[in-house]
Amino acid sequence: MTDYKELYENATNEIATLKDEAKALDRKLTDMILDLGWDCQRMSQSGLATYNAICRTLNIEEYKEEYEEIDKQMKGTSEWII
Repeated sequence: MTDYKELYENATNEIATLKDEAKALDRKLTDMILDLGWDCQRMSQSGLATYNAICRTLNIEEYKEEYEEIDKQMKGTSEWII
């Protein structure tokens, strides 16, 4: 006879494990995308569009062209906006 309580507990544990793994992958992917953001100035238009689409999907702030203007203004100075 099938022990439904045991099947339920096994399924519940497996779901919890999968949720933990998904959260870890989400954190890792988010970190990788944020790291990639440092290279946005060197990306092609289509690369930047793809980067921003990924950011929208992950609810991460997109790269904006005004960031390039701020960077250009700050070149040669010792102050950086944090």
